Amino acid sequence: MTIADVLLNIEEKIGYKFSMLDVEVILAFVLRKDKIFIFTHPENKPTYDQIKKFYALLRRRIKGEPVAYLIGHKKFYGLDFLVNKNVLIPRPETELLVEKTLEIIKNNPAKKYTLIDLGTGSGCIPIAILKNIQKYKNDLGLLIYAVDISNQALKVAKKNSKLHKVEKKIKFLKGDLLRPIIKNIKYIRPSPTTNNEELLITANLPYLPDKKITARPEEIGLKFEPKTALFAGKDGLKAYQQLFAQLKKIPNYKKTILCEIGFQQKNGLLKIIRRNFSTRQTKLSFYPDLAGHTRLAMIELS
Repeated sequence: MTIADVLLNIEEKIGYKFSMLDVEVILAFVLRKDKIFIFTHPENKPTYDQIKKFYALLRRRIKGEPVAYLIGHKKFYGLDFLVNKNVLIPRPETELLVEKTLEIIKNNPAKKYTLIDLGTGSGCIPIAILKNIQKYKNDLGLLIYAVDISNQALKVAKKNSKLHKVEKKIKFLKGDLLRPIIKNIKYIRPSPTTNNEELLITANLPYLPDKKITARPEEIGLKFEPKTALFAGKDGLKAYQQLFAQLKKIPNYKKTILCEIGFQQKNGLLKIIRRNFSTRQTKLSFYPDLAGHTRLAMIELS
């Protein structure tokens, strides 16, 4: 059976209508080739074991398992990241968080930032930030800490840091949000001596309201991802309630926090911030994603 035969007969063999893009990605993965090979070598004959593995993966895809988990990696901000069921699959909308963080650092070259990424998962956010900063000016002396409560997630993040050759530039910490930072703050960044020192915190925390996952196509894949990285209480803001309560325990630092949120959570996040910090302490900005929904909040605390 040739590649052309596989593609022509796929629906008959599996008995299910699915994205041909998924088929092509999985077949290329099994063949250990890129997608271009599939189209330029239709006469190529996969081995029996390759065909067997291809159909096994395709059956898992039919049940809703995300392609990223099947092939073990996912593109994010132009970089390839290892992923498995212990980490959330990087989303395109999260690239906005990276973009705004890079913008802050590049526009303030005189500042000394300590970057803290909370709920780091695969490590895609701090790694993407660091790799892109290095493109134009080394790393600006940037200190980077990546925190996650899951040991399994941190293993994936560390593998990705080695893959992208930045393992010596990122310190990985296990803990609940800012707790390991609060505990070790004097070692992480000594008390600021000038106005040029600032904490820059990125947080793509779980923000989906607790609910039963439905059978809708856009939700089926969620059942394969770690629940602790997706769901956060009745309104989806439990993790952010904890974060802003913890922020009060780090005085004497200027802090800029960038949070990814659900498109209907702007008002809920505002209430949390006002509950913990006065208006004169805060400067707030909100940014839309490509669909026009409010997706990113930037909170500057003095």
